[in-house]
Amino acid sequence: MGMVLLALAGCGQVQENQARVKVEDTYAQASGVKLPLPTTMPGGYQLKRIWSVASIYDGNGDLQSIARSAEFTGPSGTVRVCTEIIDIPGDLCPDSNVGITRDDKKNGLRRTVYIDSPTPDTDVEAVWGNVKYSASPSDWGWLG
Repeated sequence: MGMVLLALAGCGQVQENQARVKVEDTYAQASGVKLPLPTTMPGGYQLKRIWSVASIYDGNGDLQSIARSAEFTGPSGTVRVCTEIIDIPGDLCPDSNVGITRDDKKNGLRRTVYIDSPTPDTDVEAVWGNVKYSASPSDWGWLG
């Protein structure tokens, strides 16, 4: 595969009217993993920030994202959705603390959902476990 260098991309807050630009800018920073996000936003949630967790320079010197993450704020606190390449050692995404981990073996990706400080009555699986995901921003109806 050639020389591999790890590079962490910056992240920033997302204002509602700038969400599409932020997603497009984040994706333009490196090719590679495109973060699948909900096609319809769970009630009361909004995108807070999106970033490339880790990227590598491939053998051609091109920057390739190997993990991406997004945070959403809403009624159950901050929710982080993270997708990484399964075969990369080292778990770049946090383990799910609410039991939502999905492997997409066809594409070689693992998606996890993590929530900051869930309360005992928070049914994150009911809200975040059954949403439909897509890696294409044109499928995200909430993006505007």
